[in-house]
Amino acid sequence: MTILLVISLLIYTVSVLLLTYIVVRGPTVSDKILSADVALYTSSVILAITGIIIGSEAMAICTIILILWAYALDLYFSKYLERGELGEQ
Repeated sequence: MTILLVISLLIYTVSVLLLTYIVVRGPTVSDKILSADVALYTSSVILAITGIIIGSEAMAICTIILILWAYALDLYFSKYLERGELGEQ
């Protein structure tokens, strides 16, 4: 079981690296936002898998915090794309 977790950890790490490349060199702002969003959610999966491998409960808390932060980022960017403004006005 541990071997499968390590293999999946490597696959997710490679996907985050590819998504980071898209964030830096993406063709449009929407593509960059989408790839950053997927990279954050994939990073939370990496944290969860790492927590399972080392048996740490603190990793689960970090995973939840990262997912909530990614969701807030989604809300702000969708507001920006919809209205062209950020924050309260």
